[in-house]
Amino acid sequence: MTACPETLSPSARRMRCHRERLSRGAVFVRFEMTPAAVDRLVATSWLDAASRHNRDAVVEAFLKFGATALWSEG
Repeated sequence: MTACPETLSPSARRMRCHRERLSRGAVFVRFEMTPAAVDRLVATSWLDAASRHNRDAVVEAFLKFGATALWSEG
């Protein structure tokens, strides 16, 4: 993946990144994590309970969960 140029306007950069994702066959997904979903990340030990209100920690835990579920060899 190539980095999107920083000298472009924000909208031009978004469009360029969008076209690059399309050319690779990638899909950008945006969704809402409900409190119940965050609770499940904690209950299954993907997320530390103390980090449940830390947005970055929740995102990281979900990405690790997804990567394991989709690309694990098991």
